[in-house]
Amino acid sequence: MPERYEETVAKIDYEGRVDLNLPAMALPLGAMLERKGFDFDVTGTVADAELQFISRSLIVTVLRDPENDARICVSAESPIGAGSSRELSRHRFKACAAAVRHFIFNLPAERVTWKHKGRTYITAAGKEITTEPTPVRRPTLAHVPHAVANRPHPGVSVSPDDLVFDIAQTERETRGDAPADLLDEIRSDFRAAEAAEEHGQGWVERIWDGDAAPERTVSEKLTVYTMNTILMVISLPVGLAVMAFNLLCGGSMKNTARALGLTGAAIGISASPSLALGGMVEALPPLTETLSAVTRSALPLAQSVLSMF
Repeated sequence: MPERYEETVAKIDYEGRVDLNLPAMALPLGAMLERKGFDFDVTGTVADAELQFISRSLIVTVLRDPENDARICVSAESPIGAGSSRELSRHRFKACAAAVRHFIFNLPAERVTWKHKGRTYITAAGKEITTEPTPVRRPTLAHVPHAVANRPHPGVSVSPDDLVFDIAQTERETRGDAPADLLDEIRSDFRAAEAAEEHGQGWVERIWDGDAAPERTVSEKLTVYTMNTILMVISLPVGLAVMAFNLLCGGSMKNTARALGLTGAAIGISASPSLALGGMVEALPPLTETLSAVTRSALPLAQSVLSMF
């Protein structure tokens, strides 16, 4: 089943177990989100284990990690195709960041792990933002056609600078020791990943275009055009002589045309393999000799037929 939602997730890790009263948090957290410009149609809890804020374009969920009592998970989801991909991504990240700030202001966390648009960012108090590297799939020669045919078509992507600015802004509001080289570090990581991906795409294009037919030169094209013209000029008297002879011997026009068509097709097929392989110049001498022999043998026949009139 195709995915229907895009998701931004933040995992807040604490040193020990966190007491989380979700029903009591619904009112203050919802009021804070409304002040930030988010309007939700439904607010409620699911079996006291999840707190959800739901609207047509955004779903914010808060829950305790079922496998880790010292972790709170905040997610923001937006439906795919409900609007501009870039605007929905920024809206989703802004809502998730606002909820994370609400928790960190009340209880400082040890670490926050962000997952947004296929990338992972790790933030911690007193430390620089780190990113987990995204593996770049390098195509193999045996699977290049399959990989190119099934390559996904990305939608409108979020600018790396915009995403970095949002994360850095969140860090400035949650801690006061943001390093000066914070943006440069994340930008360099983005550029390295994009450069690796572009290198892989260029390699695919070079492999894919390696078997393309070489471009014909002007002299080769002129040679082919000249050969076709000579063939037409030489075939004209031969065709007239054969047609007249066949009609005088009692043949029909239909059979005569069929015989001439098969003869022309046989001549073209016999010369096509060498022309297709690029040996047009090498194919010219035997083809010219054949046409000359046919002409020399057919001209006496044509003269004898025409002398009967």
